Order: sequence, then structure tokens, then C-alpha cells
Amino acid sequence: MRHETWDQQHKKSLWSPVSSLRSGGGFTLIELVVVAAVLVVVTVSAVPHLQRGWVSALTERTAFQIAQSLRAARTLAITGTRMVDWMWDDEEQRICMGSADAADCAATDLPDRLARPRRVPSPLRLAVTRDGQTVSRVRFFPDGTSQSSTVVVNDATAPRYTIVIDGPTSQVAVHAATLASPR
Repeated sequence: MRHETWDQQHKKSLWSPVSSLRSGGGFTLIELVVVAAVLVVVTVSAVPHLQRGWVSALTERTAFQIAQSLRAARTLAITGTRMVDWMWDDEEQRICMGSADAADCAATDLPDRLARPRRVPSPLRLAVTRDGQTVSRVRFFPDGTSQSSTVVVNDATAPRYTIVIDGPTSQVAVHAATLASPR
């Protein structure tokens, strides 16, 4: 018969339940609760970052879609040999195109599918200006020129994209807003 010291017996009795559970291949309740708590903390901390990323992607996509619709208005004016207005309906949060006679987006009269009204997603806002004044339309002429204007795409926090329409050439350029670095 083998004699064990008190320390050896005490260590065995303390660890024997854990080792017997581990040999069964299961997890203790405490281990499962700790893992669940860690998962909850990671998930809760990731949600704001995911929301910001979603809004950022939405803002970028919308800015480029608006730029494309401005380019389409230019093309429709040149190919249709008539003035075409790109319009922003602030109340309805939508953009559209129409002839210079169209009063608003509800009265668009261009048959082209690109001229159909399109909604701007709700967390975003547009500001259309010309010479420092807020306007609701940008006119494109058949000779390839347009009214010089700027469209700023804002999300809930700040301006994110500026779309510049050059009057003499009607070229449309998209610029991402640069955030000032703290000093």
C-alpha cells in the first residue's frame, strides 16, 4: 500500500471533480457563462462601428449615384438637343430630371429611364448651391455647358462628399470631404 502525504491527498481532492468532468469532454457552467459574457461584450462594442461603416458606404454610394445622374442629365441635353434640368426635391428627398418646362419632380416629362425620380436614403441630406445660394435645380444646355453648381452630400454627422459641376464643360467631379486633423 502506498502512503501519500497530506498535500498530495488534498490536491487530488480539490482537482478531482474538474479532472473527472474534463475527461468526460464537457464544459463547466462557469466556462459557458464566461464565453457568453465575452460574446455579448464584443457584439455590443461592434454595433456602433458597423453602423458607422454602413452609413459611410451608403453615403459614398449615394454620392456616386448622384454624380452619375448629373452626367446623365448632361448626356440627355446634348443628345436630345434641348435644355435638361436636374432637380432636387428637398421635401420628398428625391432627385429627378426634366425639361426646362417641368415645374418639379412630379412633372418630369423625359421618357428616358434615367430621368425617373429616385429617392435619397433617409439618413442623408443634400445641399445644392450656385454662387453661394441654395437652389433646387441644375440646368444642362445642348451645347455641352451647364450652370456651375455644387451638391454636398451629408450624413447625420458632417458633409462627406462634394460634387462639383463645372459650368463651361459640364464636367462632374466627386470629392470626398477631408476631415481636419486635431493639432
